[in-house]
Order: sequence, then C-alpha cells, then structure tokens
Amino acid sequence: MAASLTSEDRPTLTPGFDMEQYARESDARLQAATAAEGPELQAAEEPNEGDAEQIYRARIGDGRQIVAMACSPEEILRLRHGVADGFVLSLVDGRRSVDELLDDCELPPLAALSTLFELIETGVLKLFAPAPRP
Repeated sequence: MAASLTSEDRPTLTPGFDMEQYARESDARLQAATAAEGPELQAAEEPNEGDAEQIYRARIGDGRQIVAMACSPEEILRLRHGVADGFVLSLVDGRRSVDELLDDCELPPLAALSTLFELIETGVLKLFAPAPRP
C-alpha cells in the first residue's frame, strides 16, 4: 500500500531572496547596534576633521616647501584625475609654497590637503625646499 504524502512531506521551493528586505533588516540591525554603544562612544569613533588635517600636514611636511610638477603635462593627461585634482594642479606654478597653494585653493581645507597629498604620493607633484633669501 502506498503511503500518502502530507503537506509536510512534500518538497517545496525555497522562497526567493529579497535584497531590499535584507538591506532594510541589515540597516535596522546596524542602527540598533550603534544605538547600544551610546552617543559618547560614537562621538569618540567619528573622525575629527582637525585631526585629519594635522595628519596630512605632518605627512606633507613644512608648509614653506615649493610645489612643482613631477611629470610632463602629457603624462598628467594620461592619468585619471578628479575635479579636486584639477583645482590643485591649476595652482601649481613651481613658485608657490604648500601654504600659499592651500590658501589660494578654493577647496575646503581638508579636501585640498588630501588632494595635494595624493598628488605628491602618486608622483604627479613634488616638493622642494625654497631658495634661501639673501
């Protein structure tokens, strides 16, 4: 005699994965975990813009250093650059110091510093000591 299958015995398809629902649930879990940490801990973990500026300034060095191009215009055109790079590169004349360039740049201070640092690190720009004054 053949056994009859009940609804519990019948194979079923697994439900489809709902990415939006997963994202909502994940966001809710993150918010709950962040709220449990307390506002004083959250504030301590948030990056401080002033600290970031100090770090970039320490990495770049003396603000009196002169900023110059380290590669040809053709090489610069071949590299990918963002809008912020253009602001900084447009001010490089081989005579401006780091401080003068940052003062003349119309970007927010942290954006200007980070962009200048990246251009130096990637070899697009170089720094050299100013000529001694008589």
